[in-house]
Amino acid sequence: MGIAFLYYVVFLIFGFGGMYCLFAPQAGRFEKNAVFSFFMQPILYVFFLYVLGAIGAFYLVPESDFIIIPNLMEILLPIFCMMLIYATAFLFGEKLSSVILIFCVALCIYLQPMENKFVPFGLNEYVFKCLAVVFFSIFCIGYKVLNVLPHTITIATGTMLLGVSLLSAIGGAPVYLALVSAVLLGSLMAYMGVNLHKIKIEFDNVSCAILAFMIFSIFKLDMAELSFGSCVIFTMIFWAELAVASVNKFLINKKGTLMQNSHFYAAAQKITLASMMSNIFKVGVICMFFGWFQLFSVNQYSLPIIAFFVVLWLNTSMGSNLLQTPKTLRQINSEFFADMKQNLKETKDTISKISNKKD
Repeated sequence: MGIAFLYYVVFLIFGFGGMYCLFAPQAGRFEKNAVFSFFMQPILYVFFLYVLGAIGAFYLVPESDFIIIPNLMEILLPIFCMMLIYATAFLFGEKLSSVILIFCVALCIYLQPMENKFVPFGLNEYVFKCLAVVFFSIFCIGYKVLNVLPHTITIATGTMLLGVSLLSAIGGAPVYLALVSAVLLGSLMAYMGVNLHKIKIEFDNVSCAILAFMIFSIFKLDMAELSFGSCVIFTMIFWAELAVASVNKFLINKKGTLMQNSHFYAAAQKITLASMMSNIFKVGVICMFFGWFQLFSVNQYSLPIIAFFVVLWLNTSMGSNLLQTPKTLRQINSEFFADMKQNLKETKDTISKISNKKD
């Protein structure tokens, strides 16, 4: 445990320091010249650090940490897939890259070795893999719904990665997953740090899909473990936002993008950035708690369903409360004295009625 924690801190610092050193100069250049170039894409540096972290962790941690030991190809295949997806988007556009992404998700899941006794939710292996393809394809393509600000997508993603890390700390997931999560978490922290006070360069839709694919590449290695249900719960902050955004876009508003129909987007128009970041983190922490309790659940499907509805309710209730325009001290005082005046008037009228009845 001690050496694993040391590795985790090293990987976290490596991700943060590497991203800051590589991306901050590019963001500064863009802010100064307002000329965007290919090498100013933040996802390129996140991907580069992820590759180094994934391969480094593979050779660093003991193989016995896994129930079903992965080989190097299972680590490298998602990396090649992400390169293919990005190249397709760059050359042929976002729509074709989404098709390639679905194919890559299916390929990675199909080649993921599993044993029937470790298949989650008590399903047949191939039925489970088909459902996983649908689940993660929607996850990757729709992940842009969280990209309201660099802060929103970073905090939401960070809670997922932190959840896996702490799951590993209590022995619920392989250490390898924690180390790769640490690199990704550190790089995202640096990305948010660069954009903290003034947004310079944000992720585009393809970058969001690549980021989600990185998360998928971590979670898919847990499919053959006994804690995959926990990983599913960690993503509920995304699924709750996607559900709300989809209902708003296709049934209520019927306009705008998915992201523009989310609670995060609506809240960003009304509240302070600090309040928004705090509330997203709180929802993410609740997902983490549900994920950790999943380890002790009698089955692997009840808590993910409960977690989804709890997070959906929290997002909805927080959104409705946060979207109210903050009141000034003068307005609060005026309402207070108006209420007192009304209460005194009602009391006086009541006393008058009682006196009239006695007469």
